[in-house]
Amino acid sequence: MNIDDVLELVKIKIEKLNPVPERYLVSRGNVNGFEELVPEIVDEIISETSGNINLESVVHYGKYFPDMDLILNGIRYGLELKSRNNGSWDVPGNSVFERVSDQNYEEIFKVCQN
Repeated sequence: MNIDDVLELVKIKIEKLNPVPERYLVSRGNVNGFEELVPEIVDEIISETSGNINLESVVHYGKYFPDMDLILNGIRYGLELKSRNNGSWDVPGNSVFERVSDQNYEEIFKVCQN
């Protein structure tokens, strides 16, 4: 399993949530439901694939880029999690350019709530 496979599993699990519970749609200040949802889904994937893949996750809180690390077979990938505010994309994701990470990442992916 590679990182594309893991991200596809995350996508499938998110898309199966229909409707998405309201608590995951909140995006106000430091309260971001999408930043809670994705780590929970990754934890489910880790649990479901236990023993089959070497996957770990690390969630970064506060002003940090990227929001989450996925470590797959010892390779670190970043996930920057973006969500809509009040149903619109009024925050275009500037944090990607404003914050600097101190970690070495193979690649960083931006994951957006639709």
